[in-house]
Order: sequence, then structure tokens, then C-alpha cells
Amino acid sequence: MDLRIVIVAAALLLTAAGASAADGQANEQLVRRYIASRPEVFSMIDQVGMPVTPTAPEQLAEVAAAMTKALRPSPDWNSSHPDWARMQQTIAADLPKFVEELSASPQFKQARDAFSNAVVSGIASQLSDEQVRQLAQHYAQPEALQFATVEAYMQKQADQALAQVQMMAAAGKPFPSPAEQNAKEQAVLVSLMRERLALQLGMVDPGPQADRSGLQALPIMMGAAVSFNFDKIEAAWMTISAAQRSAILAWRDSALAKAELEAIYEAGKSLGALPELQAQTARMEGTLIKYHEKWRAQLDDAGAGR
Repeated sequence: MDLRIVIVAAALLLTAAGASAADGQANEQLVRRYIASRPEVFSMIDQVGMPVTPTAPEQLAEVAAAMTKALRPSPDWNSSHPDWARMQQTIAADLPKFVEELSASPQFKQARDAFSNAVVSGIASQLSDEQVRQLAQHYAQPEALQFATVEAYMQKQADQALAQVQMMAAAGKPFPSPAEQNAKEQAVLVSLMRERLALQLGMVDPGPQADRSGLQALPIMMGAAVSFNFDKIEAAWMTISAAQRSAILAWRDSALAKAELEAIYEAGKSLGALPELQAQTARMEGTLIKYHEKWRAQLDDAGAGR
């Protein structure tokens, strides 16, 4: 039984042509300033190796329900059982405690520094000083700052929907498809979050010599997540003027933007290869198992008392 019922943000396969490494390695202090200019992409570094739990009450309830179901592999154990509601409420209340326990760990704080350094080094190895300066200048422009706010909101909506996508995948249910008239627009919306997704994809890419077929599911999951919250995500995108939307899409097709995307992907690979990440993942799984055993004991005690 897979106890890792946590929300893993999905990632896109890169469609841009791979860029070659820059002739010189960028200064790491420049890279750190560039990273600070893109919090909508790199803020996730602080949460690497942590479960991402949904904040919407109905989505939190779905995650808690999935964890409740995992307590007892029996057809009689379902929402009609007299102990089900109580256990689901207990689990929902414990999920924030689970995350807090992990984040308070000294080992996690040490690992987070290693994660940040790996991303900086990965980007610095792919871009030149001049490229990093140009990127930082671009993202400091008012139009780019406005889009960064919109992008962060769209990403938040997609992240929240991933809870439902994860549950559907675990249950073997088909993902929702966009309405035919929305399919093209959905593809655009997914592509607007490609930098953060490229970072995540690099983290899970096993390399060219390994089986990478599993990565094909990731863009499908992200598309499904966008479908869940399509109206909110599209509405946010449409708050930007038509002329500015065209300019954003044109920028994202530029050589510098594609080089940035490839550098972010390589940074993800550096991050994914860290032993600290594997250790943090093991701590997360061990803590989740500890909570699972506590919930199972509570359920067994309740049954013994009747």
C-alpha cells in the first residue's frame, strides 16, 4: 500500500530546443539576484522535500478521505462506517501538524540551504553574466512584475487542483478534458507556468540512459489541474491587456527566454541529484508512516471499544 498520499506538483516536458551551456559560468551573486526577481518560480525551493497540502477545505477533505481509506484495506471500510467521519476529521486536523513537524526539523533547514545552492549553481553553469543581467532587467520591468503576480495566482490555483488530480490518478479515474473551445487556451495557460514546471521536471528526470516514459504523464496531470480551475486561471490571464499578453508570449518565444528555461531545467537536475533531497524525502515518508500508525491505532482502539 502506498502511504505517500501527498500532493506532488506536476511538471511539463520541455518543448523548446535544448540550449547549449554558456561559454562562461555566471557569477553566483548575479544569479541569486536574478532568482530573487522571480519568486513566482523559485519560491518553491523552500518547500522542496515537503508535502504540499491543499488549503481549500473541500480539497483538504479529499486528501484526508484518501488517507482515511488507506487505514483499512476492506470493502466495509468506507464513508458509511460509523468510525469513518471521526477518523477523517482527525486526519484533516493532523495534516498541518505533520507539515509543521517536518518544517521545524533542523535537518530540513540544513537541506533547504543545500537546495538553494544547487539551484544557483545549476543556473550559473548554463548562463553567462550578460544573460543573467538581461533576465533580471526584463523581470524588473513593470509589465513583467504585473505578469509575475498573475502567474503566481495561476500557479496557486493549479496547485490546489492537483489534489483532486492526484486522487483521481490513485483511483484510476479519467482526468477531465477541456471543452473543445477551451483546449487551445488551456495549452497556453499551462505553458505560462513552464519555468516552475521545468524546475520540477528536472528534479524527477532520471536521465537519458534511464526509462523516462513516466514523465509523459506529467503534462497530462498539469492539463487536468488547469481544467479543474480553468475559469479562475483564465480570468487571471485575461486581466492583462491583449497587447501585453501578445508581448508576453513573444518574449517567451525569444532565444533568451528559451535559454533561461533550459537553465532552470538543468538547475532542477542539480537539485534532484542531491543526497539531501533523498534524505528529506525519506524523513517525510517516515513521518507520514508514523502518523499513519497513530491513526490506525486510534481506529483499532475505537473498534475494540464497541
